[in-house]
Formats: sequence, structure tokens, C-alpha cells
Amino acid sequence: MENQDQVTAFFKSLPSDDIPDPLPQDVVMRLSRKIRKKWVGSDRYNRQVAEVFTMLKGGEKSLNEEQLSTGYAYLYRAYSGKCPNNIAFENAEALAQQKRLGVWANAGLEKPWDYRKRLREKSD
Repeated sequence: MENQDQVTAFFKSLPSDDIPDPLPQDVVMRLSRKIRKKWVGSDRYNRQVAEVFTMLKGGEKSLNEEQLSTGYAYLYRAYSGKCPNNIAFENAEALAQQKRLGVWANAGLEKPWDYRKRLREKSD
């Protein structure tokens, strides 16, 4: 970001704020590139949700799609239906799953929505 302000953005269709396993350092480095964000709405907690793009020579690339295609995120289908790039996101996730990349390399990983549900059930 050109003015170096720090912005917290929740990627459209990608739950990540409560994943118990830390992300690898290369994911953090990939996300530190110059970005453009397209606000697409807010979640049920009134947090801004965005599609995030990195600026490349000759165009831009969706970081949401990149996270899915490398297996570093799950597609959150409960919210992805309204996303204009939903089909690309579904295809990216399917490819990562087929190649067993990232989260798909370990069948025992708990999905974020299942993790939240389990925590809610524990507290009831």
C-alpha cells in the first residue's frame, strides 16, 4: 500500500482468522507484496471483506485465488456464492485438493468452521 497504512482485510470466501495452525512464513511473505483491495461487503461481525489483488507487470493476480490454488486456504462456501470469482475459486481449490497441496496434504486438519463449531459446543 503506497501510504504504508496497515489495513486488516478478511479475504472474501476465505476463513483464516481463527485457524489454529500457524501459516508458513512463505505465505506471510507472499501477502506482503503491493496490493489492491476490492471491498465486496461485510461479514456477520460487520468486518470488511475484500477480494485482494497483487500488482504484477502486465496485470494483477487474485491473492484469494492464489491462497486457494496453493492449498493455504479453504473456500468458505457459506459465503462464496455471491462472489464474482466464485467459479475460479472453486477450480483453484479443487486443483490444490487434487494435488494434495497445503491443507490438503494432511487429511487430519480441522476446517476452520468445524473448529469454531467445536469450540461453541464446548462452551455450551
